[in-house]
Amino acid sequence: MKLFTLITAEFTINNMPVYHLLAFIELVFLPLFYYKLLSAKPIYLYGLGILILFNLLHTILTGDWYQFNQVAWSINALVFIVLGFVYYYKLYEQPEPIMVEKHPLFFINAGILIYASGSFFTYLLGWKILSKEASGIFHNAWIIQSFANVTKNIIIAYGLWLSKQM
Repeated sequence: MKLFTLITAEFTINNMPVYHLLAFIELVFLPLFYYKLLSAKPIYLYGLGILILFNLLHTILTGDWYQFNQVAWSINALVFIVLGFVYYYKLYEQPEPIMVEKHPLFFINAGILIYASGSFFTYLLGWKILSKEASGIFHNAWIIQSFANVTKNIIIAYGLWLSKQM
């Protein structure tokens, strides 16, 4: 989906409605991954439902599908950061030590945390970044976002490769 937005951006087609949809997709699948990973209680799903409802209402009530929905994306990234740290805390609490360098989910979670952390900064400033010329700090913010995204992909790929080796 992000490839689609890149292509449409090259043709100067406003692709912000796709980002509204992408926020929902990320918000459904990534927390469900953590729900399974953390063996969370069913109340977790109610929290996820409230977050999805907030994203939906934010998109509908602001009514501007052609603007970046930085509030929803920022909150989603913050939730992903919290879930990532909760998973690390769960690993820390285990009675038997784990070999982190051979633990695929450690790396997958690290990739998600790097992505969410780099994105959180960009999403907080999204309204300012998208309304200005890509120079100075605004250019640097998108570089941080892109670097976080590429780093996430590499680290998650390594985690998936590790899981296949096991």
